[in-house]
Amino acid sequence: MEKRLPIFILVAMLVLWGWWGVIRVFNLAPEPPVAEVPDEQGAQEPAEGDDQRPEQPASTGDTDLPAEDPATAAAGDPEEAAPQTFPQEWTVLGSAAADSPYQLLVICNSRGGTIETVELTQRNARGGFLYRDLLHRSGYFGSLGFRYEDGGVRIHVVPKGTAAAEATSPQATSGLQPQDLITTVNGVSTSAGQKSIDEALEGTKPGETIEVAVERSMDDKKRSLTYEVTLSERPLVMMRPEAVSADQRTELCPLSMELSLFSIDETAAKHAEEITDIESLRTRNWQTELSADGTGVTYRLLLTSAELSGIGEVGPIEVVKKYQLPKPAEDPKLAQDPNEPTPEGYHLDVEIAFENKGQSATELAYRLGGPTGLPLEGWWYSNKIHPQWFKVAGARDIVWSEGSKRWLKSTTQLQQAAKNDEVSDLLNSGTQELAYIGVDTQYFSAALLPGESGPDAKLSFERAYGVPLGNFQDKKGRLARKVNSTFEVVSRPETIKAGSSNTHRFRLFIGPKDEEVLEVYGLRSLIYYGMQPFAFFAAKLAWILHFFADIVGNYGLAIVMLTVLVRSCMLPISRKAARNAAMMQELAPEMKKISEKYKDDMQKQRQAQQELFSKHNYNPLGGCSLMFLQLPVFLGLYKCISVDVNLRQAPLIPGMAWCSNLAGPDMAYDWSSWMPEILADPATGWLGPYFNILPVITCCLFLVQQKLFTPPATDEQSAMQQKMMKFMMIFMGVMFFRVASGLCLYFIASTLWGIMERKLLPKPKAKLGDTESDDSPPKPGLMDRIKDAAASAATGNTGNGANDAESAAERRKKRKKLK
Repeated sequence: MEKRLPIFILVAMLVLWGWWGVIRVFNLAPEPPVAEVPDEQGAQEPAEGDDQRPEQPASTGDTDLPAEDPATAAAGDPEEAAPQTFPQEWTVLGSAAADSPYQLLVICNSRGGTIETVELTQRNARGGFLYRDLLHRSGYFGSLGFRYEDGGVRIHVVPKGTAAAEATSPQATSGLQPQDLITTVNGVSTSAGQKSIDEALEGTKPGETIEVAVERSMDDKKRSLTYEVTLSERPLVMMRPEAVSADQRTELCPLSMELSLFSIDETAAKHAEEITDIESLRTRNWQTELSADGTGVTYRLLLTSAELSGIGEVGPIEVVKKYQLPKPAEDPKLAQDPNEPTPEGYHLDVEIAFENKGQSATELAYRLGGPTGLPLEGWWYSNKIHPQWFKVAGARDIVWSEGSKRWLKSTTQLQQAAKNDEVSDLLNSGTQELAYIGVDTQYFSAALLPGESGPDAKLSFERAYGVPLGNFQDKKGRLARKVNSTFEVVSRPETIKAGSSNTHRFRLFIGPKDEEVLEVYGLRSLIYYGMQPFAFFAAKLAWILHFFADIVGNYGLAIVMLTVLVRSCMLPISRKAARNAAMMQELAPEMKKISEKYKDDMQKQRQAQQELFSKHNYNPLGGCSLMFLQLPVFLGLYKCISVDVNLRQAPLIPGMAWCSNLAGPDMAYDWSSWMPEILADPATGWLGPYFNILPVITCCLFLVQQKLFTPPATDEQSAMQQKMMKFMMIFMGVMFFRVASGLCLYFIASTLWGIMERKLLPKPKAKLGDTESDDSPPKPGLMDRIKDAAASAATGNTGNGANDAESAAERRKKRKKLK
């Protein structure tokens, strides 16, 4: 045994190495841990908000910037006017109110005419958010455009329907207001910025009331007010500002949908830069115009002749950006149930226009940035599939479609290219037309689409490339998959005649990767199950799973029903495999005798074993067929559960916080504060930051099944194999700590089925030690002997006993055949 110990260790290492190779090729491992800590982007991560209340201004200004009256600017000579300046303003489209007909809440920023925050605010039938934040379960103020200032955190917008809008104070008649400075939250100072608010809210629950102290300027005086705020639950934030690094509170990554000039006539910008000698369009404040119904906003910026003269242009040129929420669908079904989600409500209409107000034609191209700050939800356990072999997907990858083919460039690929000072070009083979281009996460995407609908509508760009944002160089190893990434597209140069304009229209999809929703927007290829045949099984199993869930109303029960269906379909094969395994148990004593008899002659030992197997019609590999047949089903179900957004918020037991997300681990207990990093670190730990119950149950059932049905070891080699199998069962339990709880539920149900099947199956009776063949006459019973004696007396047969026994045996065989 001592001699075999090094061999066992070597084999175990090879198994681990082989498993790692398999998960790299087939993407079986969960997505590498990327810590999901509350508001990890830093103290500067702004909150999201809702539609502005009618009694408040639609947008709020930043007092540190000089304001110019647009009428005065227009009255002057645009040929000689200096660059326009406007105050920074935040504008809200949509609402967080429970009765809002909109499915998005959008906060726009006049600095660069960008989108700062987008929340999914669609409600479910119970009145909660259809897609809520699954990581941050504490209470929520709402998205308020937080910015850090000395002495606290400044509010820049207060949307209707948020907890901040509904706050009460004996010193005021309305809730929190834009330009309020939050100084304390539940007695905790906010001098550290957004991080202070996050720490103060940690441990709170939706519905809990907290105390907030603010400073407000009233009648040119600062007054201190105290509010009581009843916290709400957190909706999923699809796009948000992120700090460049966690230790910074003021510098942000670029916001979404930034616009800049790429070329004007002969003057062109370098990659990732703007045209010099013109003040940046990205950092300037644009003039803001809110639509009459509050569902759209228009940003305008006039490039005067004075500033264009630096590059030899005449001008002026006016740049216009518009964002418009879709109107609520006029559907009789929605009139009966306003909480019913509509697939058409997950987008913004975007319009970009350039108007040539000069006296000569101008050739112009622009650069448009994509969405930024998409959610990192579940990065330490989730699994995305890269369409290319030996490539690993990240948490926020760039996806695009050329014709019928879907492409993906991961965050790690973007980071590596940027480190090498390379440009991550996305367009292949000179193609300049795309069906879509976007940023993709596990269950949600934000994608730019053509403004016109129809199968022939395409995006047409000169160039497109992926861009990593922030301090991406600091993220090493698996953390590189957490990089904040986006795309940038460059338009084809177009000539704008004097007095005319060019307009480009787009549709920005911001929503879940739900099959019904994606079908409406032509984005079905965003749901990717991997290579065939696993993708086929995954798609079919997903349909069956949804069918069962519609019947029973619970995805946990639907997974159990799916398990029963799969095992029932494989019942003939599984019964044969179970009988084969039971036969092996019966033959174990005889195998041991053979091993002892021929322990010094392996050839004779194998020959004797083969004769024993042949005699009892036993196939040592008979149980492998079940495993191979279940492999496509297992991998298909794994892919199905890993990418199905419907399981993301589905609880095993409604009303319980434990296992409330079948698409992720059950997260019974957070042990990250005291467990060693080698086990609990989200990025590098073996188990992850949570203790999970279902993987432990799965591992225990594997061991019980092995103990019940594995025959006793007949020699040292079989004993070593059994120990290795136990080691593998424990290793599988470790691997299951980072897989979806829905998959653990499948294995628990499947293992229990297998145990019951083996227990209910009658054991085969092997005739050990009997050298006669199975066709030898059966031993006569009492009735057989009486009948034989009567027959012999009637015929007067007095032959020898051997002949009597032979004839009697033949008579019994005939009677048996007749029966």
